[in-house]
Amino acid sequence: MRLLGTHGVLTVDMADALRKAVGFQNVLVHEYIEVSDDLVTARLDDLSDLEAFVERVAAFITEPAERQ
Repeated sequence: MRLLGTHGVLTVDMADALRKAVGFQNVLVHEYIEVSDDLVTARLDDLSDLEAFVERVAAFITEPAERQ
Protein backbone atom coordinates (compact mmCIF):
# COMPACT_ATOMS: atom_id res chain seq x y z
CA MET A 1 0.00 0.00 0.00
CA ARG A 2 2.86 2.33 0.79
CA LEU A 3 4.27 1.83 -2.72
CA LEU A 4 0.91 2.58 -4.33
CA GLY A 5 0.67 5.72 -2.21
CA THR A 6 4.21 6.76 -3.07
CA HIS A 7 3.48 6.47 -6.80
CA GLY A 8 0.22 8.39 -6.57
CA VAL A 9 -2.09 5.47 -7.29
CA LEU A 10 -3.65 5.93 -3.84
CA THR A 11 -4.02 9.02 -1.71
CA VAL A 12 -1.98 9.09 1.47
CA ASP A 13 -5.18 8.71 3.52
CA MET A 14 -6.36 5.75 1.46
CA ALA A 15 -2.99 4.01 1.70
CA ASP A 16 -2.99 4.56 5.48
CA ALA A 17 -6.52 3.16 5.86
CA LEU A 18 -5.62 0.09 3.83
CA ARG A 19 -2.42 -0.50 5.82
CA LYS A 20 -4.59 -0.50 8.94
CA ALA A 21 -6.98 -2.99 7.30
CA VAL A 22 -4.06 -5.27 6.50
CA GLY A 23 -2.89 -4.97 10.10
CA PHE A 24 -6.35 -5.93 11.34
CA GLN A 25 -6.34 -8.89 8.97
CA ASN A 26 -3.01 -10.02 10.39
CA VAL A 27 -4.36 -9.77 13.94
CA LEU A 28 -7.29 -11.99 12.97
CA VAL A 29 -5.33 -14.53 10.94
CA HIS A 30 -2.39 -14.91 13.28
CA GLU A 31 -4.41 -14.48 16.49
CA TYR A 32 -1.98 -11.93 17.96
CA ILE A 33 -4.71 -10.84 20.36
CA GLU A 34 -8.27 -11.85 21.09
CA VAL A 35 -10.73 -9.77 19.08
CA SER A 36 -14.40 -9.47 19.98
CA ASP A 37 -17.04 -10.53 17.51
CA ASP A 38 -18.58 -7.05 17.83
CA LEU A 39 -15.37 -5.43 16.61
CA VAL A 40 -15.17 -7.77 13.61
CA THR A 41 -18.84 -7.17 12.80
CA ALA A 42 -18.38 -3.40 13.03
CA ARG A 43 -15.43 -3.60 10.65
CA LEU A 44 -17.39 -5.70 8.18
CA ASP A 45 -20.28 -3.23 8.29
CA ASP A 46 -18.01 -0.47 6.93
CA LEU A 47 -16.00 -1.59 3.93
CA SER A 48 -15.94 1.84 2.31
CA ASP A 49 -12.15 2.03 2.33
CA LEU A 50 -11.92 -1.28 0.45
CA GLU A 51 -14.59 -0.18 -2.01
CA ALA A 52 -12.69 3.07 -2.62
CA PHE A 53 -9.50 1.07 -3.17
CA VAL A 54 -11.15 -1.10 -5.83
CA GLU A 55 -12.58 1.97 -7.57
CA ARG A 56 -9.24 3.81 -7.50
CA VAL A 57 -7.22 0.87 -8.83
CA ALA A 58 -9.80 0.23 -11.56
CA ALA A 59 -9.63 3.91 -12.56
CA PHE A 60 -5.83 3.83 -12.54
CA ILE A 61 -5.74 0.76 -14.78
CA THR A 62 -8.10 2.32 -17.30
CA GLU A 63 -6.43 5.77 -17.34
CA PRO A 64 -4.56 6.65 -20.52
CA ALA A 65 -0.86 6.02 -20.79
CA GLU A 66 -0.22 9.71 -19.95
CA ARG A 67 0.96 8.77 -16.48
CA GLN A 68 4.05 7.00 -17.82
